[in-house]
Amino acid sequence: MNQHAKPPALCASRVTSEKKEYVLSILRVVSARLKLIDAEVSSVGVALSRGLITPGHALLRIEIVAPGCYDTAAMSVLDEGALND
Repeated sequence: MNQHAKPPALCASRVTSEKKEYVLSILRVVSARLKLIDAEVSSVGVALSRGLITPGHALLRIEIVAPGCYDTAAMSVLDEGALND
């Protein structure tokens, strides 16, 4: 028999530890992406507040940057034409 093989419990523990490290890595990536989205949303807000884009363009940009994140009720405040300007 192979005397260098680790017992199954140790291997399972190592795999679990590696999965945990991988998930932690994924969480760091998600955190970085959320920070980027926040920065992009802020830049859209600046552009809107300075009159560089229309409210409709701002909402369209937000839908591209952060799909489904704004409240759809917010859309009811604007008429349908606002998204086409």
